[in-house]
Amino acid sequence: MSKSVWLYQNSVLAILQTINKYLWMGTERGLSRFDGVNFTNYISAEHKNIRNNRVTTLLVDKQGTLYSG
Repeated sequence: MSKSVWLYQNSVLAILQTINKYLWMGTERGLSRFDGVNFTNYISAEHKNIRNNRVTTLLVDKQGTLYSG
């Protein structure tokens, strides 16, 4: 996980806002979360739950769990 003031990659393939107001973006280089000020970037090399950096689909269920594909 790395924090930055910019998106990890400029091409957004999926976008979703969760109930806690975070914006989540799927890109070809990983998953990014925007809190209104900073981006937090997640990639497979740093997180074993991320199997592929290319994120084209985002979904949140009724319990608030975020899924990416």
